[in-house]
Amino acid sequence: FRLSTITNNNQTKFIFLYPSNLDEVSQISAQKTKVQCLNSESIIFEAEEMPRLIGNVMYDPQATGSKAVYSNLEEGVLSYGPYISLPRGVYQVVYRVKLGEHHQGNIAIFDINDLSAGVLNQYPTWEVKDIQAPLNNYQDIVFIFENYLYSGGKQMEFRTQVYSQQELWLDHIRLCRVDSGFDG
Repeated sequence: FRLSTITNNNQTKFIFLYPSNLDEVSQISAQKTKVQCLNSESIIFEAEEMPRLIGNVMYDPQATGSKAVYSNLEEGVLSYGPYISLPRGVYQVVYRVKLGEHHQGNIAIFDINDLSAGVLNQYPTWEVKDIQAPLNNYQDIVFIFENYLYSGGKQMEFRTQVYSQQELWLDHIRLCRVDSGFDG
């Protein structure tokens, strides 16, 4: 896998650009790395407005706008898109999800797919052991990725794939730029 680094407040953080088989190291990147957005600007993609292959839009008072997409114990793609263009740089993407009472083992896979560059950043499977918030409460699943090719086309998508028999809610996906360049 390819590594890059960013420095934020005199702390160097390693960023994983491609998945690795090293679950422990990947979990550090996926779960504990949260950096400040440049200019504090984030783009929020509400789940109920994104394309999906499974799930239903449901009322949820905990969700922004009081709506979220609910997996309904189905297996498949709970969100994909929005097919946007991103300049070169390092980005943070945050999936805001909550897990209900029905869950077991593997819950979901989150990935960032740059169709124009042919680059898929697929992160380690989110498992029950990775849950940080109490059941029925939202938590942020944070990933850092580097867009090292600028195609100019609207080809970037963020996907949420849910395993069967999981009661998962997706509120939104937040995206922000954390660095305007990259190492190497």
